[in-house]
Amino acid sequence: MKRLSVILFTLALYSSAFSQNLPDPRDLPKHASHDNPAVEIRYEMRPGGSIDYVARKNVPGTFSVMLYFHHYDKILEDRLIYATIEGNKKTILTLKKDDDFTWGKVSMSVHSNMGDIKAEHTPGFIYRLPFSAGKSTTPITMEAKQIDNQPLPQGWRPVDFILEKGDTVFAIRRGKVINIGFSDKNRSTSSMAVEHADGSVAVYNNLENGTMMVALEDIIYPDTPLALAGPYGENTYRVGIRVWSLMKNPKYVPDTGQMPFDFSYIDPVFATPDGPMQYISGEPITAAIDNDIIIKEMTRQEIKRFGK
Repeated sequence: MKRLSVILFTLALYSSAFSQNLPDPRDLPKHASHDNPAVEIRYEMRPGGSIDYVARKNVPGTFSVMLYFHHYDKILEDRLIYATIEGNKKTILTLKKDDDFTWGKVSMSVHSNMGDIKAEHTPGFIYRLPFSAGKSTTPITMEAKQIDNQPLPQGWRPVDFILEKGDTVFAIRRGKVINIGFSDKNRSTSSMAVEHADGSVAVYNNLENGTMMVALEDIIYPDTPLALAGPYGENTYRVGIRVWSLMKNPKYVPDTGQMPFDFSYIDPVFATPDGPMQYISGEPITAAIDNDIIIKEMTRQEIKRFGK
């Protein structure tokens, strides 16, 4: 049960939703915002009475936003709008004032989630296992039929690696640290999210509190030490790895309680002394690392620094 609650808590960290009515532009302040730690929503007036609907992102990483207009009169061709926010600010759409449009009758729902719905995972990419090279351990996958009464995400296969007290957890791929938080509501262990070049995200769960070796927005590489493996139950230590890409929920129906986003889980291929392979739950797997894996996604400048 703890493993399921950890995953639910982790997913909740990266998403938000709210609804509101568009005000009459005559009463509109300089900007209006929603109190959200990740994405701030603003309305900005244009000359002539039109309004820009602007998303401001207050945290690192790419976010995707969905707007659904419950009532929209004649101003929009599509009442369901998706957008990806990579920088700090993006205009999602402009609502134009016309004679037949009544601002007070427009209402919308907004959902945002960490991740890029345009992401395409690099096929055949070889990852580094998240523990010391030469070490063997047993991976365990979680079995479930539903999460929070919702169907499982596509390709659902999160994995935990059983480790020992004091074991270092290493990065599995180059990326930027975009979130550091806690793995569960009890704050018993920590978590970290890393965004990769192809838009996929790796979440490292069950890290020991107070052992973080990197900071928010750091660029990390395969073999970068991240933290120590966290405690799990009595006398057990482990790290959980979830690699996913964000996608539109193809079965989404507005106003039904469904989420407009879904997660496409990636089953990584890992480097081992016997060559690249996918893990098998319950069977030992051994970590391997070499310079080719470390520098694979480095920039030229990074490679120069690495060679010094």
